[in-house]
Amino acid sequence: MERRKEVTLERIAEEVGASIVTVSNALKGKKGVSEELRRTICEAAERLGYRTAKKRPGKSYNIGVAVAESYVKEFPSFYMEVYQCAAQELTAGGSMAFLKVISEELEESTGEAVFFPGVEIDGILLIGDMSKGYAAKLREVYQVPVVCAGSYDISEEIDYIASDCFGGMEQVTELLLEAGHRDLLFVKSSMSSGNLTDCYLGYCKAMGKRGMEAKSEILVRNFRMEDNRIAADVLLPDALPDAFVCESAKCAGVLMEKLWEQGIKVPEDVSVAGFGRYYAASQSKWRLTTYENDEKVLAHIGVRTLIKRLEGRRKTARVRILEGRMIQGNTVRKAGQESWEA
Repeated sequence: MERRKEVTLERIAEEVGASIVTVSNALKGKKGVSEELRRTICEAAERLGYRTAKKRPGKSYNIGVAVAESYVKEFPSFYMEVYQCAAQELTAGGSMAFLKVISEELEESTGEAVFFPGVEIDGILLIGDMSKGYAAKLREVYQVPVVCAGSYDISEEIDYIASDCFGGMEQVTELLLEAGHRDLLFVKSSMSSGNLTDCYLGYCKAMGKRGMEAKSEILVRNFRMEDNRIAADVLLPDALPDAFVCESAKCAGVLMEKLWEQGIKVPEDVSVAGFGRYYAASQSKWRLTTYENDEKVLAHIGVRTLIKRLEGRRKTARVRILEGRMIQGNTVRKAGQESWEA
C-alpha cells in the first residue's frame, strides 16, 4: 500500500489561497482570521487529512528547537551538546523537543516557510547564533514565545541567554598581560559569529586599561572537516607577537596546528589563548587556556526561561549573561619561562 504523504501547512495554504501564517493562526484558533476563512481552512485541513501532534496531558509542551547547520557540521559541537541537554531536560519534564537544523539558505530566505510541519508548537528554543530576521520570521509564523540560548540581539519579544563574551575575553587578555606578554594580536576568522564583537571589545578594554595598542587580523579562513577533525586555511603574520588572543577555541586549535607545522612551539615560542570549549584530540599536546561556559547551565536556563514564558510567570523579555570560568591549560607561558607554570 502506498504510504500517505504528510500534509503540511503549505499544502493547505495552496488549497485555500491563503498565507501560511493565516492558516497557522486559523488552525490554532488565534485572532485575526475571519470566521468564514477559518471555517474554509479547517474544512480543507480535515479534507486533506492534516493532523497535528497531540499535546500530552498536564503541563507538557511541544518545543521546537532550531540549530544552525554550521554548528552540526562539526563534531564534537558545543551547541549540539546544548541541544542534547535541553532535550533531556524537556523530556524529563514531560515535554517534547522537535529538532530542526537550519541551513544558511533557509536562515537568510525572505520567503514563507514552515519549520516544524505537522506539529503544534508551543514554544521555540533557538540554540547558537541566528539572524534577527530569522527569529522574527519564526515569531510571525508561530506566534509563540521564543528564547535564544547562546547569543543575543535586541528584541522586546525574545529572551536571550548569552555567554559573557566581553567579560570572558577581558579575563583571557588580562591573564596574558599578567604573564608578562605585551605584544598581543587578536585573531579573527572569516566566518566569525555574532559574539565576535563582544570578544574583541573585551580584549580592547583589557589592552586599553594598560595604555597598550589593540591589534587584530583575520588569520583563519575556510573552516572545514578533514579526516574527522576541524581544519582551516591559516596565514601566519610575518612577525610573531608574544601571544595570540583567538576569538574562539576553534580558531586557536587550527592556529596551534599551523604553528606546529612551521616549527613554532606553543607555548615556548608563542602563547595562545582562546574563548569557548576546546575539543582536543586524544593525542593532543595542548590543553588550551580559554574561557568557557557550561552547556548544561546554558540549556537549563534556556529551557526554564521558556517554560516560565509558557506558564505566564515571565512577563518581560530580557538578556541574561551567563558567567563562565577560566581554564588554565598549557598554552600560555610566563615571560622569561620556557613553559607555563600554574
